[in-house]
Amino acid sequence: MKPPRHPDHFLRGSLSDIQRDPLGFLTYLHRTYGNVSVHRVGPLDYYLIAHPDGIKRILQDNHPNYTKRVPDIQAVGYLTGPGVLVTDGSDWMRRRRLMQPAFHRDRIHQMMLTMVTLTKDWLSQLPTGTKLNANTYITLLTFRIATMTLFSLDLDERAREVMDCFTQLNELLIRRFRSGRLFRPIPLFKDDRAFLRLLRRFDSIIDGIIAGRRARPADSPDLLAMLMSARDEEDGGFLSDIDLRSEIKTLLLAGFETTSNALAWSIFELGRRPALADALAREARQALATQSFSHETLVRLPQLRSFFEEILRLYPPAWYTARRAEKADQLCGYDIPAGARIIVSPFLLHRHPDFWTSPNDFDATRFLPGRRDGAHRFSYFPFGGGPRQCIGNQFGMAEALIILAYFLKDFKLSLPAPPAPPAQNQQTR
Repeated sequence: MKPPRHPDHFLRGSLSDIQRDPLGFLTYLHRTYGNVSVHRVGPLDYYLIAHPDGIKRILQDNHPNYTKRVPDIQAVGYLTGPGVLVTDGSDWMRRRRLMQPAFHRDRIHQMMLTMVTLTKDWLSQLPTGTKLNANTYITLLTFRIATMTLFSLDLDERAREVMDCFTQLNELLIRRFRSGRLFRPIPLFKDDRAFLRLLRRFDSIIDGIIAGRRARPADSPDLLAMLMSARDEEDGGFLSDIDLRSEIKTLLLAGFETTSNALAWSIFELGRRPALADALAREARQALATQSFSHETLVRLPQLRSFFEEILRLYPPAWYTARRAEKADQLCGYDIPAGARIIVSPFLLHRHPDFWTSPNDFDATRFLPGRRDGAHRFSYFPFGGGPRQCIGNQFGMAEALIILAYFLKDFKLSLPAPPAPPAQNQQTR
C-alpha cells in the first residue's frame, strides 16, 4: 500500500514550505496525512515516518537497510568529513569500535570532574544583577568544556580560533540548509566560497593540534589522547590523522552546540517558572552538599534530570534525521521503495498525542522514576536510537546536569518581559 502524498509545486516540491517553517510543515503533514506520508523536495521524494514502530524498524530492527546516503546527512559531512556521524557499513562500525572506549563510564567520570571545575570557574566570573544574553554565556562555557575535554585547550589563542572558525562554519551550514542547497559546496555562491575558505582554515588548525600532540604526547586523559591510542580489537587498526580530524569535528558539532541549545531552552523555561527553579535549586544544594563529585551526585538529582529530559522532549536539539532505504521495505504497513529518502523527527514523536498525555504542555515531572514505565522506547529518542545512538549521550547529559545544578545552587534568574525564546537552529543526525 502506498502512503498518502502531499501535493507539491511542480518544480520546487515542498521546498518553499520547508524554508518558511520546517517544524510547522512537518507537523502539518503528520496532522493531515497520519503517521506515514510522502512529500517532494526538488526532484526527491521524502517519506515522513511519525510512529514509534516505524522508527524502531529504521533505527534498530532493520538499521543496515537505512543508510545515511542522503543529501541532508552528506551536507553535514562537508563540515565534519567522513566521521562516525556520516559513514555507514563496515567503515562506521570500525570507527564506532575505536571511539567507544573513550566514552566508558570511568572516562566520563574524569571528564565530569573537568566539567565541574570549569563550571565553577564560569560561575565565579558571571556578572550578577544585570541583564545577560544567556545563549552567549552558555555557549562560551560549553565550548570551553568541549575544547578542554577534547584536546586540553583552555581559552588560549588556538581554542578561540577553533571556536571562531567552527561557529562561522556552522552558521554557513545552517544557511545552506535553509536555502535548500544540500549539494557539495561550489565556488559559484558567495557563502560557499566563504564556507570552503573557512573549512581549509579550520582543518589546518585541527591538523596542527594533532601534529603537535604527535610530537609531544600529553599526559592529560583527554579525548584526543584516547582516540590516538585506540586500537581495533578485531583488526588492530587505528585512526589516521585524517580520521582523527573528522572525529574531532564530529564531536565538536555533537557535543558543543546541541548542549548549548538545550541549556538555553532550560534557562528560558526556568525563568518562566520561578517556583520550579526554586525546587530544583533546593535539590541541587542538597545533592552538592558533599565535598566530592561522582556519578552518584547525578543520581541525587532526579527532579533536575526529569526537567532536562522534558526540555529534550519539547526542544530536541537534533529535531530531525534522514536515511535512505537501500532495499524495499514496509513501514507501518506502507510500501517503501528502494532508494526512498526517509525523514524521522524526534520533534513530532515527542509530541505525538497517541503516546503522550498533554503532549504540548511542559511537565517537569514527566520523567521522574516510574512515570515512563511501559512507554514505547522509540516515542522518545533525543539522542537517536539503536546501534547508531549518539556515542556521547552520557557525556552530554552529565554536562547539562552539572551546569544546571551548580547554576541553580547559587543563582536566581528572571526573564525580561516579554521573554525571548532561544533561536532553534537546524540540526540533523
